[in-house]
Amino acid sequence: MKLSRKVRIVLGGIIAVVLIAPPVTYLIWQMQARRAVEQFASDATELAVEAGSDAVINEAQPATPLPHASGTLSIPQHGIEMPIYGGSNAGVLYSGAWRFPGTADPGQPGNAVLFGHRFLKLPPSKNTMFRLGEVEVGETFTVQWGEEQLTYRIVDRSVVAPDQLEIPLVEEKSVLTLITCNPVFSTRERLVIRAVLEE
Repeated sequence: MKLSRKVRIVLGGIIAVVLIAPPVTYLIWQMQARRAVEQFASDATELAVEAGSDAVINEAQPATPLPHASGTLSIPQHGIEMPIYGGSNAGVLYSGAWRFPGTADPGQPGNAVLFGHRFLKLPPSKNTMFRLGEVEVGETFTVQWGEEQLTYRIVDRSVVAPDQLEIPLVEEKSVLTLITCNPVFSTRERLVIRAVLEE
């Protein structure tokens, strides 16, 4: 059976879209992800200056070799399972959550600040904060830090402009702050989740 010219054109268009759209979309995500890493490096530098910290934030190149993960952030009810990396290279964000240098260790008095991507790989990836926008005040999550499994309860969530990102680094309690871009696929705002260690 011979297909008409119009049918062949439509089928050709569908095949082209199916073959071309995924790699083009993935390329766009990667460009946006790089922009997000650069934004997080900038955010962290500003936080360091405001806090009087001497932390030096390296440019946002993918970290190679990747440092050993210090722990794991786990919010299974929202599909998040991320290794936590330290150090001054924001490029570890390509592989997991980044603990802002100079902030507290999880489980210790002070504020442990974790930056993370909302997207990077084909979403929703467990290795990103893609679904962090679904969390609610009162929910709990865990952080594996060394030999300890720590449980944190969410006490606040807010969305702010990048230039309104004010994170107190000195706290009497053990606080964990999660920071990511908002909305998904945009660096327009920051989603900030604040949680305290359950005793």
